[in-house]
Amino acid sequence: MFLLSPSASLRWDLVDTLTLFVEAQFDIASHDLVVDIGTDGDIAGDVDYGGFMGFVGIDYSF
Repeated sequence: MFLLSPSASLRWDLVDTLTLFVEAQFDIASHDLVVDIGTDGDIAGDVDYGGFMGFVGIDYSF
């Protein structure tokens, strides 16, 4: 299944022999790029839109 929705981050959820979760966030306020890599399983996760600072991106899950 492939899901596409506006969100605060760009994510890849890959399920194979080993599960890999990669998340990249781009903060338009400070122009910082944050990349998190983990192997905690298939993580679709929820995006929190609350808070003062804003993030822009697209969520990809498959």
